[in-house]
Amino acid sequence: MFKPIPLEAEVMETVPLTTHLELKSFFDYFNSKSGFETQIFVNLYQDTSEETVIRILAHFNENLKEAVKNTKEAIAEENCEAVWKSTHKLAGSAELLGFKRFAKDARELSKQIRANPVIENYTYEISTYVTQAGELSQQIEIIFPSIKSFL
Repeated sequence: MFKPIPLEAEVMETVPLTTHLELKSFFDYFNSKSGFETQIFVNLYQDTSEETVIRILAHFNENLKEAVKNTKEAIAEENCEAVWKSTHKLAGSAELLGFKRFAKDARELSKQIRANPVIENYTYEISTYVTQAGELSQQIEIIFPSIKSFL
């Protein structure tokens, strides 16, 4: 059945009514951050279910941690393809959950590396990506301590 997309004024009433307090804390925290698109998250929540959103978030968080580890290894090995795959994989997941800025940055880095696979040309960008992915994962785990139980 079709669920209407709430108007901006109604957005705050949509997800915070969740029965899962950690999801509410997640929404409240990231809703106040720039780079997080509230409406995208609300749309996912309305189109699926609370449990589905939490499971997607849990897998995204695991992918963030895996990306940090794999990207650090790829840098040490000067493996541009592994860095490209890592950034590419996270871009879509981040966008699905509303992390629009992170998704945009990851997608742009992915395109740059794929077009010119010389890892030394992107040391700063890759370092920034690793830092952002690690910090995002930490924030998710602090706000949503039971997230691993949804894997």
